[in-house]
Amino acid sequence: MASHHQISQEPPVSDPMGRAFFRYEKLLSDEERRKYRNMNATAEDLEREVSMLQSKHRKLSKTLKIATCIEPLVSFLKRHSDSVDTFVQANPFPAALVWGSIKVLINLASYHINYFGDLVKMLRKLGDDLDIFRKYESILKTSIPVQEILADVYYDIFDFLHKAKKVFRKRGN
Repeated sequence: MASHHQISQEPPVSDPMGRAFFRYEKLLSDEERRKYRNMNATAEDLEREVSMLQSKHRKLSKTLKIATCIEPLVSFLKRHSDSVDTFVQANPFPAALVWGSIKVLINLASYHINYFGDLVKMLRKLGDDLDIFRKYESILKTSIPVQEILADVYYDIFDFLHKAKKVFRKRGN
């Protein structure tokens, strides 16, 4: 496993996690960079922070509370929207305006309800994949192409987790 120490120059190819963090660090603000350097952050640390923000968001978000309450209604309306579409076609003038507006609201609510659940599933899958990548890193430590690819994969993971953290922080307020 690669450790993250005060990185001032790019780590060697044999340290793909360190190389990824070196690249990722350039995306951070000065404050975030100092924070991560002081705590020797790993992908697991970033994932833990995203999970904490997600929990905070779940407790504080009024929108999410409302979405959770109306989810059964939204689900019911989505299941039966094709039938309503057929009825609306029979007399489209007044019904199409009303039903079209309702359908837009249903789709927006459905998207919002599923968005955070899907993000959490992706985070769990990333955690599982990270264990596999670390095994490849260890087993194939003498293969430079594999180590370079792993550095790219780790960078993408850091970048994704950083963006997920921003979503939860922004929407948790």
